[in-house]
Amino acid sequence: MTQRPRERKRRRLPRGQLVLLIAMAYGTIIALLLMTAGFVTLARQGVPAAAQPPARPGASAGHQGHAAAKATGPAPDIRITAEHRGGLLLEVKAVVSMNNDRDPLIRAKANVTVDMADMPGSHTKGPLELKATAKPGEYTAAVPLPMPGDYKVRVVVDSPVRGEATTTVPVGLAGASAAPGGR
Repeated sequence: MTQRPRERKRRRLPRGQLVLLIAMAYGTIIALLLMTAGFVTLARQGVPAAAQPPARPGASAGHQGHAAAKATGPAPDIRITAEHRGGLLLEVKAVVSMNNDRDPLIRAKANVTVDMADMPGSHTKGPLELKATAKPGEYTAAVPLPMPGDYKVRVVVDSPVRGEATTTVPVGLAGASAAPGGR
């Protein structure tokens, strides 16, 4: 009697594990495609503004700010006036205009963020919505501050065009208004 060689039994993955393995492969491919699309988009936009050095030393010093164009398309001209209204209240006014004729930008969506210059991130207020005043292109907000000191005021316009401006304002306990400074 001759013995038959034993046949090897093919071992298959259970159906649930096979489906899981295929789903993981597709998920990995989709994640790689999304990351590639993100990197291509970032490369087209250039270096973020936060990573770029300031245009000139002391550009954010003073009590008035002026927006620099950061995008390739049209950017608004934003002029910030921040006045200390006594106590720990800061009134921020932004005049937003477009083009060389300084046409007021009406119905803009703008917000302000105020942060203590000496302790960034620890005393941040905002973003707070800037409300339109009766004057076209003028937006304002009153910001209560936690303590005296120098505050960095950043105004961002999101719509209909995008732009931002920054200035620094000293806030003490005296009730005097801050006089406008340089750009």
